[in-house]
Parts: sequence; C-alpha cells; structure tokens
Amino acid sequence: MAERRFSDRDMNAIIQRAAALQLEGSVDKSAGVTLDQIQQAASELGISADMVAQAADEIGTGNQPAGRSVFGGPTSAEYSRTADGIVPEGELPGLLKEIRRLTGRTGYPKSIGNAFEWQSNQPDGLLVTFTPRNGKTLIDVRATFGQWIGVCIVLPLMISLMLGFAALGEFGPEFGGAVLVILQLVCFAACRELFGRISRAKSKSAQDLAVALENYVEQEAEAVVKQQASAEQASTPKIHQTLIG
Repeated sequence: MAERRFSDRDMNAIIQRAAALQLEGSVDKSAGVTLDQIQQAASELGISADMVAQAADEIGTGNQPAGRSVFGGPTSAEYSRTADGIVPEGELPGLLKEIRRLTGRTGYPKSIGNAFEWQSNQPDGLLVTFTPRNGKTLIDVRATFGQWIGVCIVLPLMISLMLGFAALGEFGPEFGGAVLVILQLVCFAACRELFGRISRAKSKSAQDLAVALENYVEQEAEAVVKQQASAEQASTPKIHQTLIG
C-alpha cells in the first residue's frame, strides 16, 4: 500500500493543528493560556516570540493593520480606542498641542458637528478623529503609507532595470539577460523587506498614538471633573452664608 503524501498546504495545517492540540492538552481551558505558552507553541512553527507578542498586542486593542500585501507589508493601519470621559470644547487647543507633540507634525484641525478631527498628509497620511458618545470619547487613528512604495520599491526597481539593460548591451543577451533577471529579483526582495519594515513601524506608531491619546483624554477629563468639584465646594460656603444672612 502506497504511503499517503501531503501537499505543503496540508503539511502546514497539520503542524499548526498538532501544536494547538498539544497546547490545549497542557493547560486548563477554563484559565486560558498565557503569552509564554502561545510563544512556546508558535516556536514549534518557527514563529519568533517578538512576532507573537506584537500580534497579541494588536489583538488586545481589537485592531489590526491591513493585511500583508505583495509589497511586503500593509499599506494602511487603523486603531480605535475608547476613553472614559470627554474633553470640553475649551480644552481642544490643549488636545491639538498634544497631538502635534506626539506626532511631530503640524497638521490641520477641523470640527465636524460635535467631533474633532486632525489630519496630516506629510510625509504620509495620518488622520485622528475624536467622537464623544455617552460620556466617552471614541478615538480613531488611521495611517496610510502606501506612497512609500514608490520610494522603497518602484524607484529602485527602475534603477536596477536600467543597470540590467546596460549589462544586456555590454555582455550580450545570454549573460546580460541573466544579470537583468537576477538584478530585478534581488532588488525586489530587498525593497520588499525595506517597505515591510517601514510599514510595520508606521503601524506600531499609529497604535502607540491611539493609546497615548486615550490616556491624555482620560487625564484631561479627570482633571475637569476635579476642577468642577473644587468649584462646587468653594461656592457652598458662600451660599450657606447668604441663606443665614
């Protein structure tokens, strides 16, 4: 009887399922699993612990960057956070100053109804929106960085193509053609890796920005509540004196 054979896809699925089964059998299901246990299982698949930690962080926020593209990484990322409290309209200049400090960009603020929006297009797209709702503030950060494809991939490929054609004219179709193909393949692989690193860094920055703005809004909202409480306490004795008088 011939031995059963599996495709690459089946092999990956079997390995992943086996690792999951091993993990399930080693922990109490009611208690869940720890990050270390997930990293241990992922290591069996050749996945680094750092990548597992990054994925866990993204899932923990309920957001993930757009899927990996043929260019080696996502071309956009969007993260949402919900802050307890609302920043009063009079405190919006302080919020704008904080956004500019965190991003290092000037950007352009705009109010849309009861929502506040800040946008920057240089060196790439970044849009931050604050929407108050039921005593809370929905913070949405959207970053777009597909324009880096031109710098990281298209331009280097054009240069490598020109060099390849020069080699083609210098060494003839046989050797020059091989040089042309190799240059294009090597250049695309290197450029793809470069764009992947840039896009992952941009995604992480957008995520960090969302978290930082959530903390800022909550701190400002708490400060406003304390100020209002102090003002009420200060006015109470005056009202009492007026009633006595």
